[in-house]
Amino acid sequence: MYGRVTADQVPDFLGITEAGQIAKAFARGRTGYEPAAQAAEILASEHSACVSTTQATDGIWQVQFKARTVRVQSRETMGMASCGDTKQKAAVTWSLVS
Repeated sequence: MYGRVTADQVPDFLGITEAGQIAKAFARGRTGYEPAAQAAEILASEHSACVSTTQATDGIWQVQFKARTVRVQSRETMGMASCGDTKQKAAVTWSLVS
């Protein structure tokens, strides 16, 4: 679920995760989830299991977790899609709808 954490970031990272929260600044998503579900889990700080993911319209996705439904929207942009990238390329950003 998490990406790279440098030595100087460890205290902040542990403080957040040991409090039972999602450390959003370090989150990469669960690889077992579709991208929309990964975004929904992180953006909504959802801690229950993902049940289903459905694409609606205009880039809006509905993600059903056990505890609630979360809607996120995708948008294509240019940026560094991965920490190993050296040049900008097409990437997807996500925002919380509800």
